[in-house]
Amino acid sequence: MNVGIIGAGKMGSGITRRLIRSGHRVVIYDIDPNASELLVQQGALKALDAQNLAELLPPPRLIWLMLPAGNSTESTLQTLIPLCRKGDIFIDGSNSHYEDSLRRSLMLKPNGYAFLDVGVSGGTWGDEFGFCLMIGGDKHIFRKVEPVFRDLAPKAEPGYAYVGNSGSGHFVKMIHNAIEYGLMQSYAEGIDLLDAKRDEFDIDIGQIARLWTSGSVIRSWLLELIASLLVKDSKLASFKPLVADSGLGRWAVLEAVNMGIPAPSITSALDARFSSQRSNPLSARLLSALRQEFGGHPAERND
Repeated sequence: MNVGIIGAGKMGSGITRRLIRSGHRVVIYDIDPNASELLVQQGALKALDAQNLAELLPPPRLIWLMLPAGNSTESTLQTLIPLCRKGDIFIDGSNSHYEDSLRRSLMLKPNGYAFLDVGVSGGTWGDEFGFCLMIGGDKHIFRKVEPVFRDLAPKAEPGYAYVGNSGSGHFVKMIHNAIEYGLMQSYAEGIDLLDAKRDEFDIDIGQIARLWTSGSVIRSWLLELIASLLVKDSKLASFKPLVADSGLGRWAVLEAVNMGIPAPSITSALDARFSSQRSNPLSARLLSALRQEFGGHPAERND
C-alpha cells in the first residue's frame, strides 16, 4: 500500500522502516528536513512539506500522523484538510486524549474523510519485534487499512485489534499506559526492598531479576528490561531519580475519579512520579517543622 507518514521521530521512524521492509511504498515528512534523511536511504520517499506529501500519494490517500499529542497533531490535521479529498484516510498514532480523537473523527466526517485512532505500544523495540496496535474507528475503514496493521504487528501472534468505535483506540491505550505505571512502580519498589538487604544477604539483585524472568508468575518484558539494566549496573548510578509522566497516567486517574472507580495502584504510581519530580518540596519541610512545633520532635535543619 501507499502510506504517508508525518513525523520521523523514534516511533515514526520505526513504523516507516517496518512498512518499507514489508513492501509498502512510504512517503515521509518531518518538519525537520534532516530527520528523514536516513529513512530515505532505507527506501522512503521524502516529502518537502504537507502539500508535497499529499501530491506524492495516490488517492484515496492513507496518511499516518505520528506526532506529539495536542497542538502538533491538531495543527497538522488542519493543514491537511484542504489538501486532501473525499475518501482519504487519516490515522492518529499519537498518545492523544480519546475525547480529542472522537472530536476529530466528527470534524473530518463532513469532508468525507475517514479517521482511525490507533494506540501504539512497543517503543523503540517495535521496529524489530513489531508494534501492538489498538485501533478505534469505523470497522469498514479498519478492514481497508488492515494490511498495514498486520505488517506492523508482531508476526508470531495477533498484535493488532479493532477495539471499537472512534476514540476507543486511544482510550484503550490510556488504560494500557496506566497499567504500565502501576507495574513499573511495583517492580521498582520490590527491587528497592531487595537493595536494602543487599549487603546483609550478599544479594545480587541483577541475578534475582533475571531469575524472575524464567517461570515466575511476575515475569514480563518489563522485568526482562529491568534484569538487563541491573546486570549492567546494579546501582544505576548514572541515572537521576526523576521520573517523567507523559500525561496518559494523569488522564486515567482523572477518568477513574469521574467514573467513581477506585484505582489506588495507578494513582499511587502517578503520585510517586510527581514526588520524584520535586526537589526539596515545601510540604516535606512543613511536616518536619510542624512535628517539632506541636511535639518538640527533633527536626533536621539546613545550615
